[in-house]
Amino acid sequence: MCGNYARTGPAVFVAMAANPGDAPLKARARRDPAADGKDMGMSLMVSPDLLEQAQRGEIGDTAFTDCIRTSLPYAWEVISGLIDYLHASSSEFADNQVPPPDEAARGQLLRVIASDAMRGAIERKFGVRLAFQNCHRVAVFRPEATRAHADFITARSQILNQSPALVNC
Repeated sequence: MCGNYARTGPAVFVAMAANPGDAPLKARARRDPAADGKDMGMSLMVSPDLLEQAQRGEIGDTAFTDCIRTSLPYAWEVISGLIDYLHASSSEFADNQVPPPDEAARGQLLRVIASDAMRGAIERKFGVRLAFQNCHRVAVFRPEATRAHADFITARSQILNQSPALVNC
């Protein structure tokens, strides 16, 4: 048993009831890193001090974004570079159109953008809105650039941003 998950096979965990006697939670499969000897990696490298702080209560954005910065350096470099450019310009937004150098870097971008907590902390800390297209096109928007943001996140913009090179990214 690992938390509220029970190991049911070499590579699957199934969600268990939170309390004995409760109905089981909806089953969700997860890969077990011990099943094949490969480390799945972690989204964040959490220090013992930060973990203890989280166990006592809320984590502030400064501590959390510092954890993001040190854990996901490629993603942090891309996003903070866009934020710096945006703040130094009069543009409504800044976006990255350079593919990551490898899959590990791509994974960092995806983890930051896919996490509501990470994304929200970065947005609050820097006073921007983040958006994402394809596998690497991260954009940062000024909060007042609602029209530019709305245009960027449309299905039309997503389709127009496609290319054969991005099909399997």
